[in-house]
Amino acid sequence: MRLKWVKPAYKRVQRLPFIPLEREIDDLIAGCSKYIAAFLQIAKETGARAEGIFRLKWEDVDFEARTIIITPEKGSEPRRFKMSMKLLGMLNILPKTRRLKDSEGG
Repeated sequence: MRLKWVKPAYKRVQRLPFIPLEREIDDLIAGCSKYIAAFLQIAKETGARAEGIFRLKWEDVDFEARTIIITPEKGSEPRRFKMSMKLLGMLNILPKTRRLKDSEGG
C-alpha cells in the first residue's frame, strides 16, 4: 500500500516590523558602556552595517570637519557622514587606539 503525501498549505501572515521610538533608542544608548554607546550612535546616525562600524579606524574620523567615513563592504560604495555633536563627544572620550573597536578590547 502506497501512501500519498500532501504538502500542507501555509500562508505567511505579514506584519509591520516593530520600530522603536527615537527616545527609546536614545535610552538604550544611554544605558550602555561608552564603547557600545558610541557603536550604537554611529549605527543610528549612519545606518551602517555592523561590520562597517567594526572596521572603522581613527583615520576615518575627521574631528575638525565632524565627518566619519564608512569603508565599503559587500560591494557598496564608501560613504562620508556628518557627525552630531553628541557622537563627536562620545568618540572624544574613547582611547585613541589603532581601531575604534580596540578602544575597550572589543
